[in-house]
This record gives sequence, C-alpha cells and structure tokens, in this order.
Amino acid sequence: MPTSTTTKRDTGLPTGTQIYDGIMGKIEPELTTAMLETLEEKYRDESTEEHQMRMARYDVAFAEYDKQYGSFLMRLKVRADACRKSARKSSEEADSAQENEHVTELLTEIAQA
Repeated sequence: MPTSTTTKRDTGLPTGTQIYDGIMGKIEPELTTAMLETLEEKYRDESTEEHQMRMARYDVAFAEYDKQYGSFLMRLKVRADACRKSARKSSEEADSAQENEHVTELLTEIAQA
C-alpha cells in the first residue's frame, strides 16, 4: 500500500496537509486544501480588479503562513531536542548506575578474597 503525504502514517505524527491546513485555516480558510478546489467556481464571475485584490489578500496570507510555519517548526525542534536530551541523560544515568553496581560487586569479591 503506497504512502501518501496526505494520509496519517503509523508514526502518530501529523501529515504535511494537516499541518498546512491547521495553520492556514486560521489565517485564510479559503486556502486550505479542502477549499482550493471550490475557488474556481466561487470566483468565476469576479472582475479583474476583484481578482487582483483577492490575490493580494492571498499573498498576505501566505506570508503570514510562512511566519507561523517557521515558528511552529522552531517550537517543535525545541520540544524534540528537549525530549532527546532527556532520553540521552536517562540512558547515561542507567549505564552509570549499572557500571557502579558492577564495580561494587568486584570490590566486594576482592575484599572477600
């Protein structure tokens, strides 16, 4: 079964479409993936001036999307890095505890010999 960028994979992570729609839906709902296919019909009778105004509005929306998407990625990276750091620290602490236990056992054996 081929994977698609629009379907949720078994990773539990949101898809690109879900991220895009989640951000853009708050900025300009007309530009969400579900609405894009309706725009031609909705605006088929618009004048050249109305079209230019709409395109200008969309330009502003995409600029805002880029800003918010960048912020989203930064927050995501910070959170992922914190989780990675925590996991690594826990792993190192477990290894250190195991090494200390092994050294203690060896010292006990030496002392009893």
